[in-house]
Formats: sequence, structure tokens, C-alpha cells
Amino acid sequence: MEKRIVKFPLPVELIRRIDKAVVAGKGGLDTREQFFREAAEGFLAELSYEQAPEPVTGPEAETDPEVVATALHSVPAWEREELQLKDLAGTALRAPEAGTVWDSGVSEPDQEPILGLHNRDYPSLWAAARLSRYTENGAIPFDEFRARATKAAWMFGVQLAGLPNAGGARLTALFPTNPSKAESSERAFQNFAIGSVPRRRSEEGQIRASGPLFVWRLCELRWMEGALFVAMRPEGRELLSALAGLSLSLPHDREFAEVFLNHILTNAPGDSWGFRQLVDTVGAEPRREEIVSAVAIARPEWTLATASSIAQGYIARAREWGLLEPRLQEGKYHLTEFGEEWRSDSRTSQPTSHRGRDE
Repeated sequence: MEKRIVKFPLPVELIRRIDKAVVAGKGGLDTREQFFREAAEGFLAELSYEQAPEPVTGPEAETDPEVVATALHSVPAWEREELQLKDLAGTALRAPEAGTVWDSGVSEPDQEPILGLHNRDYPSLWAAARLSRYTENGAIPFDEFRARATKAAWMFGVQLAGLPNAGGARLTALFPTNPSKAESSERAFQNFAIGSVPRRRSEEGQIRASGPLFVWRLCELRWMEGALFVAMRPEGRELLSALAGLSLSLPHDREFAEVFLNHILTNAPGDSWGFRQLVDTVGAEPRREEIVSAVAIARPEWTLATASSIAQGYIARAREWGLLEPRLQEGKYHLTEFGEEWRSDSRTSQPTSHRGRDE
């Protein structure tokens, strides 16, 4: 591969923070070159997803025999039977069975707001349910989990594309369903619905993991036999138990929304900041540009494009959980009654964990 030297100025403080991270061995990075390459490739990947065409949905996906056959036969028979969909009710999550649970390990999640390309939470909870299922008899390699979950997501997504779009919702969001952009669709699901770890990593020290399953503290990583293995965390299994019955009927029922948002407040300070920032801003009934501006002012280290992407992601997720009205009124966003109550409660009350059951 041809290489060229590129020189560009950076603020001294930013360089110091980068060097501090490299010296500490975070993310398995050993040099500045590795740091900038990882950062550049990651951001370019994010930009490429934004340009990807819309997923195949409706009759086109439903009647394409090759797409359907490939998706159905990419997973084992027991999982095909388990994931068969006849209607929207079939998307309901099931309570997890007993399985491997780790309360400690080497993952060190990014505690920042989740990127805007993660614009629905159900696919991540669905992926966590797959992990719980796959680890009933023991932890598995992380790469194996992502590969198996991705194949299952294709099958699930193709079936979703053939279901009626209840209420006009795009049911397939984040699930891979576009055969003409298969690689991009898979990477988007893996990175933004599940999460990722650095390609270069050392068996010594913590792993700088990103993505919802790590940020929400649903899973844990450990080194075993020279490979990185994954299993559920106790709080992850408890969350899935409390969300048994959650489906793609949108917005989600308030009882599920309260459980999930309470979990975020307790376990994911960066993500909870995003929700709080949004509902506080929407309380003033703003337009979209005012929400983006508020996020950019609150986080001046972000570019305007980043602030815009993150704001849009939290708008979509807040609608999913019933915090925001589904439609604009005179070009402005409005909180639902539940959104107003949650806004007040998240400011004044200390969230209580639903942990405590014996594993």
C-alpha cells in the first residue's frame, strides 16, 4: 500500500490528550500513526453509511426469492424456527434463560453520547437477546458473536421488510436488508447496533469498546485462550428480563420506556446526557436547527456536523420511547405527557436500579 506523509496543524492540548491515550495503551494503540488511522477510517466509514441508499423494504424485498432464501438459510435450523415472523407481535423479546454472566472484565466503554447513526434502540436490545441466547452454555468469541448476530439480523430484517409498516414506521432501521449494499449494511448493524473494539488490541490492559451494548453495560469482555470472548453482564440480563415482551410496535409502551431509561440513567452517563439534553431543549418547543445549536453549544469540542448527527439520533430514539410527539407542530418539536414527566423526574430523582435478583 502506497503511503504519503501528511502534515497538518492541531491544537497543542489535543495533541497532548492523544499522546496521553497512546502512552496509556488505550484501544491497543501504540503510536500516533495508529491513532490517526483508526480515527480517519472510523469517521470515513460513518460518512459512507450516510450516503448508503435506503434499505430494500416492502414488496421488493418480500418477493425477491434469492434474498429471502439466502437470509433464511444463513442461520441454523433452531434459530430459523425461533426467529420466524408472522406478524409484528412476533418481534417481542423473550425473557433470557440462565446462562454465562460476567460482572467484570476488560471492556472500558466510551461514556459519550451515542453516535447519531444509532437511531433506534430495539435492534441493539434484539442483538443483546441474541448474545444471551448464544451464551447459555458458555461465553463465545466476540467476533463469532458479531458474525452470528449479523446473519440472524439479515433473516430478521428481510422478514420485517415483508410486514405491514405499522403506523408508517420503518421497521427495518439498522437491520441489514439491502443486498446491493450488503457489506455496508452489515458494518452499520455491527458498529451501530452492537458495537466494536479496536482492531489492534493487546491482551494487557482494558479494551476501549464502543457502541450500545458496551455503553449500556449489557455485555463484558475477557481474554480466554488468546482470543477476546464475550458474555452478558448481570445488569444486561436483568434489563432483558424486565423488557420481555418489548416489540417493534412503536412507540414502545411506557412501562418498557421507564425501565430502559432508568437503566440508562444508572449505567450510561454519556447516553443519559444525550436524552436529558434533548428533552430539556425540546421543553422550549424548538425547531431542528435550535436543537442542533443547543447541542453544539453544550459540546463545543464537536463539529457542527457531529452535533447535528447526534441531535438527530436522539430525536429518533426519543420518539421510539414515547418522549417526543411523532410529528412536528408548525415546524417545532414537542414533548409528550410522558416526556414532560420524565424530564422532571430525571432532574430531581435518583434512578433506582432493577438489579437484585439472584442469577
